[in-house]
Order: sequence, then C-alpha cells, then structure tokens
Amino acid sequence: MSGTFFSRRNRVCLTEGPAGPAVEKVFASAGAAEREAAVYRLLSQGGPKTAALLGQEENRLRLSFLEGEDYLALLERQEREGFSPEPWDRLLEWLAAFHRVTGLVQRDVNLRNFLWHDGAAAGLDFEDCEAGNPLWMATRLAAYVLLYDPPDTETKRRAAAWIQSRAMELFSCSEGEFADGLAREREALCRQRQNRG
Repeated sequence: MSGTFFSRRNRVCLTEGPAGPAVEKVFASAGAAEREAAVYRLLSQGGPKTAALLGQEENRLRLSFLEGEDYLALLERQEREGFSPEPWDRLLEWLAAFHRVTGLVQRDVNLRNFLWHDGAAAGLDFEDCEAGNPLWMATRLAAYVLLYDPPDTETKRRAAAWIQSRAMELFSCSEGEFADGLAREREALCRQRQNRG
C-alpha cells in the first residue's frame, strides 16, 4: 500500500510499515515537525481521536494510518444523498475536546483535515496550532463549508447552521458572536483565495 495525500506545504505519503500502513509527513523544517509532534503527544494523553505518533526524525513524522472519509468527501456525499447532522455534531465535539485537552485552536480547519469513520470524527494536521478562542475554529469551519465549490448550496447552509447551533452550545457564544465571526472568516477565506490567484 502506498500513495500520496494532498498537502500545500508538506510531502505526505502512505507507506507500508512493520505494523501495517503508516503515513510519513515530511515538513519544510524540523521546527514545523516538532510543533506538530508536540500536539500529537498532548492528544495521546486522553485527547480526541487522531493518528498515533509512531516516530520523529528531523523534519519527518511517522503516523499511524486512520481509515475514514474526509469531511470534504462527506460534504460532497451529503450534497447528493441529503444532509445528516451526526458527523457535524461529532466534529464540533472533537474541536471542543481538542481545545479542552491542548488549550489550542487548530488554525487549519479545512475539511480535508478531518475524517469520519464508524460514527466518530478524527482530526489531523496540527502544524498550525496556537492559543486562542475555540469559537474561531467553528466559524472558520462554517466558512469553509459554505465556500467550497459550488458555494452556499442548501446542504452547505444546513451544515453551517448546524455548526452554529452546536458551537453556541459548546463554546457558550451568542448567535451574534457566531455571525460576526463567520462573516470575518468568509471574507478572510475569499481574500486568501484571490491572493492565490
């Protein structure tokens, strides 16, 4: 078993190891690899579901392979088959648990960094984490959902509304706070995409 995964900054490959499939992630720097490894170590102490850190060498991490459908594929499937709130519930609970265990927010909450498998959410890619308000993760997530092509479909609006309702409960925010954060994140993502050109 081998292959590569999409990554804008790193080389991420599926390899076969002595204990089965594993993922090798090669970073641009050893510092970036260490930042991500530190988060995996925190999560290994009772955090939400993620890959296990199997090894670290310079700018390389070796991680256990997780089965699952990434949330972008899940969203596309829900566009065809109909909206279901359960995966979005589990993802918001995962984000809340991530913040509770690490004290961090995951800055890269694009849908490819989360997996859905057997009724559970799992998260990956912790290179861009920092201290912050967990509500940011939920508003950024909703912005990603709404803006994936084609943007603002009925299914995407339902998913974003579900994210909002769960975020208000889990992160104790008001509807206005969520709406303001969502507007900021939509604008930021649109600018980011225009700059990539």
